[in-house]
Amino acid sequence: MPDISKQYITEKRKVVIVVILLIFCLCTGFSGYIFVHGHAAINRQIEIQVKDIRTLARIIEKSSTEKHRKRIKSFLNTKAGSGREKVIQNFAKKDRNELLRLSRPYFNLLKKEDKNFFTFVWFLADNHVFLRVPKPEMFGDDISHVRPDVVKANRDLSSISGYLTAYSGLDYRIVEPVIYKGQHLGAIQFGLKDTFLIDAIENELRVSVAQVMPSEKFKVITFSELPHISSGSYTIQARNIKFIESIAQQIDWNLPRQKVSGNGRVYVVNKVKTLNNYKGAPEGWIFSFLDITTEQAAMRSNVLNVALASIVLIIIISLLITRSYNRLILRAEELNQKLNNTNLLLEDKVLERTTELRNEQEKLYVTLRSIGDGVITTDTNGNIVLINKITEQLTGWSQQEAIGQPLQKVFNITHEETGVPCTNPVDNVLLSGRILVSENQAVLISRDGTVCSIEDSSAPIFDKDSNCIGTVLVFRDVTEKKKTAKELLKIEKLESIGLLAGGIAHDFNNILTAIIGNIDLAGMCVDPDSEAYPLLLEATKASVRAKKLTQQLLTFSKGGDPVKKTSSIAEILISSAEFVLRGSHVSCHFTIPEDLFLVDIDAGQISQVIQNLVINAKHAMVDGGEISIKCCNVTDINQEGVMELERRAHIKITVSDTGSGISDNCLTKIFDPYFTTKEEGSGLGLAISHSIIKKHHGHISVQSVPDKSTTFTIYLPASEKQNAPVGVPERDEAGHNNATIMIMDDDSFVQDITEQMLIRMGHDVLLADNGTQAIEIYRQRFNERNTVDVIIMDLTIPGGMGG
Repeated sequence: MPDISKQYITEKRKVVIVVILLIFCLCTGFSGYIFVHGHAAINRQIEIQVKDIRTLARIIEKSSTEKHRKRIKSFLNTKAGSGREKVIQNFAKKDRNELLRLSRPYFNLLKKEDKNFFTFVWFLADNHVFLRVPKPEMFGDDISHVRPDVVKANRDLSSISGYLTAYSGLDYRIVEPVIYKGQHLGAIQFGLKDTFLIDAIENELRVSVAQVMPSEKFKVITFSELPHISSGSYTIQARNIKFIESIAQQIDWNLPRQKVSGNGRVYVVNKVKTLNNYKGAPEGWIFSFLDITTEQAAMRSNVLNVALASIVLIIIISLLITRSYNRLILRAEELNQKLNNTNLLLEDKVLERTTELRNEQEKLYVTLRSIGDGVITTDTNGNIVLINKITEQLTGWSQQEAIGQPLQKVFNITHEETGVPCTNPVDNVLLSGRILVSENQAVLISRDGTVCSIEDSSAPIFDKDSNCIGTVLVFRDVTEKKKTAKELLKIEKLESIGLLAGGIAHDFNNILTAIIGNIDLAGMCVDPDSEAYPLLLEATKASVRAKKLTQQLLTFSKGGDPVKKTSSIAEILISSAEFVLRGSHVSCHFTIPEDLFLVDIDAGQISQVIQNLVINAKHAMVDGGEISIKCCNVTDINQEGVMELERRAHIKITVSDTGSGISDNCLTKIFDPYFTTKEEGSGLGLAISHSIIKKHHGHISVQSVPDKSTTFTIYLPASEKQNAPVGVPERDEAGHNNATIMIMDDDSFVQDITEQMLIRMGHDVLLADNGTQAIEIYRQRFNERNTVDVIIMDLTIPGGMGG
């Protein structure tokens, strides 16, 4: 350490303390902001609800009451000879039956128009009930002790309206005096149910409300349809009375707003409407109940998360500063020294070069705007001088915003795998004075958080005297290039492995043919009752299993090319999946359109692919689940983003499960031969499926969310023969005995065993080592008029003509 090491240690401590305090203050302030903002949001929600309820109540109350008030006015404004005058005349005559007959149609009309309309009553001038239209049998009672509004209307000969507690509840009543030809006959009254406001608010705004009144007033009520409970000196009526009963004892009904808890929930109780009588005095109130449990929990969770993040951030930054501060100090001393030296040299020439530099910058700006790569130029301090259009698109910074900013603020790059910020390339160029090509696997993080892989190079900018006046940084987006390279590398790897597997499988298949043939011949020569016979059978079974394995390898390799026929893939999907899932706890759902394109496929190989995918899905859902197989037509393959497919119509098949998913580590190896995570399995299923789809000129890919689901996606080219008949050709079952059969195979073991078996079956056998020899033998036999009935050929002959 230098002599000033003690000073650096002290400074380090100061920096650590300052950073910790700064983070603590910021996080505390942010927590407070979240807390205050959360409360403000809840209060806004409450105010909005209260405002909506009051507005709706005012509208409903005004529209309902004004309509009926106008109806009464119109009803009493009679002209001589009109039907309504007859009604008033019968009231004047006190003819109850005729008055009922004439009034009932009008009552029914109002009831039909407004479901909350429920009463229409005629009162005499002495406050006795003359006729209740809905209940004509109830009349003659003096209502002056319960209906002061009627008393006032008769006394003052004035219109009265307002809420009133009567036998039927806290209703809204409109009373109008009846005066006919200068004589006061009595009064007429319309009434709205006590539920008309509550029902309207709950139906329109989906919020729980209750009607509250002093218990003394409630004693008058006999017939109200609303359930009720008592709470202190108040009685509460509501549709959902059980919910209110659980929190009623906590509520002070005198307060305009309060917060209460019950049943694990938190509610804000608001007094939203006062129900005034005809005197303007309150008969009762409407209260609303807002559930804010979720909002309060979210607010507390956010504050707790910020607090925990603050602690973790303080610990991490403290460790980083403590570990790297000394190294940074030494680096800063070196850079400061070099920068000081450079500044001393440049100070004398700054004034002279300013004009020249401005001209050069203008030319450079025009050039940079037309370049297809991202270009950034900086001064010797690492501050941005110019950026071009591509840089604006990739970084999210405009030219005006970026000029003068430090490079690392605009050109924010991190290591692709570790996420650690990369070294500022401009610093390295200024220190070395030469062109540098970045070897980091870097990604650029734009202003809006978009990430893209880049390649970049940096170079110093020299003036005519070879003095460095800044740097230029050139970079390009290589995200798609990297994806394509990875895909090509995987394809090349699978092809190389396929060639190796095919060669081994071919030779091994020949050996197995000789082994199986000799075992079969030996079995023909051995008495079935001998001890050797069961051993030969077991050897045959083991050899057949080995032969199946070689057939899988041949299918995966360049061999096993599909024998394609124009087919509908729907039946293959359904039968293959149902065969695999028979007897399991896994269900399968198919979505296959009727107009699905026909495809040219080898039905057996495609069935093998579907079975492999369904088997894997079933194994991923040990406790049962659901597999979804969907198909659709793809007319524009460009929109699917699969580069290697031909530009033609395809069908798309997705096989999804709800199983345990695939980890990211295994996802990149899923199609590798012999890669498996199962205790029992060859690891060839998906590799063979990949090979089959490639041989059909298609594409297969996989996406997975661990512990949730896995989806395989397959694309297959649509057939050009969409109208071709789909079917299975008839097979020729005709046999041929005592035939002349030619065997063409380069393996002598295969020739020998096949010859022995055919001769034993009574056929004549000709042998050829390759295609050239086979043609010569056939030509010679043809000239001698001796036919060759059957030719059995090896498809591939190393160094010669094969089948």
